[in-house]
Amino acid sequence: MSVLKVDHLCVDYRSRTGHIRLVDDVSFDIQPNKTLAIVGESGCGKSMTALAMMRLLPDGATITKGVITLEGDSLTDLPEAQMRDIRGASMSMIFQEPMTSLNPVFSVGEQIAEVLRLHTDLNKQQIHEKVQALIGSVGISDVAQRSSAYPHELSGGMRQRIMIAMALACSPKVLIADEPTTALDVTVQAQIFSLLRDLQARTSTAIVLITHDMGVVAEMADDIIVMYAGRLAERGSVETVLSRPAHPYTRGLIDCVPHLQLGSNISHKPVTEIPGVVPALETIGAGCPFASRCGLAEEKCEAAMPELSELRPSHQVACWNYQET
Repeated sequence: MSVLKVDHLCVDYRSRTGHIRLVDDVSFDIQPNKTLAIVGESGCGKSMTALAMMRLLPDGATITKGVITLEGDSLTDLPEAQMRDIRGASMSMIFQEPMTSLNPVFSVGEQIAEVLRLHTDLNKQQIHEKVQALIGSVGISDVAQRSSAYPHELSGGMRQRIMIAMALACSPKVLIADEPTTALDVTVQAQIFSLLRDLQARTSTAIVLITHDMGVVAEMADDIIVMYAGRLAERGSVETVLSRPAHPYTRGLIDCVPHLQLGSNISHKPVTEIPGVVPALETIGAGCPFASRCGLAEEKCEAAMPELSELRPSHQVACWNYQET
């Protein structure tokens, strides 16, 4: 049974010039102990989809269509007071930049303790012991000293580990990780992803991983959805989508990753870029939003948006001229 399910989600933003569709008819689900990757360039609706799941949309943005369910219970119209009980307990989120997510005037230990005070019945001593255990569980040494430190006294990697400890304090069913290694060096990135895998193995938490890095997807995820301009371009298992990508946008994202084939004859596969940029959402017409950047685009691509077509079980693509490679 799916622990989290999103059905036909639409998010609109009300601007001075009218309504802009930020997320358009997005559907997916995730099983316990699995990792779903949401990939795409900046501006493709990844983070907005995550914020909609947490009901933390910015002012002016609202869910206008669709249903979000957690273990069968709808979150879409849940009163805010009940939603606050779910955030941090059944669902947690790791944000891109921990320095702006952590409160600078409280120690990191106190901030983890606050989560436990809000969502558990533990007493003061039990909370203290739990905080120490959580900080140790994310690979931080000198636990007593680090728990009394303030965010600015920790490195970027340690701050991100504290965010993970805070997110996992109440053993959530779903953990949303929004670009969790942004601005971290590659060694710390590897440590953070290793930590997430280990924690998932121990807790069976479902992870929604938001990223633009297809290398991370190959390493971490079980399933993938590719978003472009707020819409689904391709969806399926990581093994299938990365080995047999059908949408030209998916192929473009994969081709942006450097490859090196080693053997008797060393050859380098050239890194290519996707021409152009993601269009402004208010300029998108009735056709495929990727048409202006696509080498396969035809007249019908400009005229109508293709529906998701099933290529095989658990592999769908929204493209008039898809080509599996």
